[in-house]
Amino acid sequence: MINMKIGIVGFGNMGSSFYYSLKDKFEVIVYTKSLDKVKDKSVKLVSSLKELKENTDIILLAIKPKDLRNSKELDIINGKIIISMLPTVTIKELKERFPNSKVIRIMPNINVRFKKRVIGIVKDNLTEEDKNLIEKLFSEIASLYYLNEDLIDNFAIFAASTPAFFAEVIEGFILAGIESGFDFNNSLEITLTMMEGTINYLRNVKNTNEVIYRVSSPGGLTIKGIHNLEKSGIKGIIMDSIFKSIERLKR
Repeated sequence: MINMKIGIVGFGNMGSSFYYSLKDKFEVIVYTKSLDKVKDKSVKLVSSLKELKENTDIILLAIKPKDLRNSKELDIINGKIIISMLPTVTIKELKERFPNSKVIRIMPNINVRFKKRVIGIVKDNLTEEDKNLIEKLFSEIASLYYLNEDLIDNFAIFAASTPAFFAEVIEGFILAGIESGFDFNNSLEITLTMMEGTINYLRNVKNTNEVIYRVSSPGGLTIKGIHNLEKSGIKGIIMDSIFKSIERLKR
């Protein structure tokens, strides 16, 4: 498939993120029932799943699990290569639903649109041909992690939900900056620049303690703040938040 044509079912957060990250390299066509969500008039839409199937080589499922389980109309795409990004919907369930299709299960995070993202891929029974296809589609827009299926839903929370958790933490820094006298824009830019620098540093040293001990001087200002964070149990709060989300996903 030198010039692959990609179809996307659904145009919510994930569907639209993949559309905008793939459209410059591939021809991408969208089918969605929620036409009101498509504000961009340049998006190529089709009016039926039959039309989507006839005009694409690969179909990405970017809908909710209940929409797959409750909709018989999706049966029409059986026979295409199907890449699902639906949480909790297993390879076994996908194969039962689409017995004539090659099915691949992935779990991305929303940052895929901005090319600072991760995608988990269920590695069970993947062939070399499948891996080559995945690499061609996604290697330029994401870091790829091949995982056993029993880890993929945990990955959904750890990778896909953490942007919201990070945003909560970042907002705390922004509000602290505003309280300290900076306006919003300066507080935002200082916070983001500081975090980008910290991330780059951590990529090199691979050790969070290296950052903490280098910045914290004896009896200084930083160690006082670290002491307060440790008293608040911030690490436990973060861990609890992730595992609460995992519990909710698996209900």
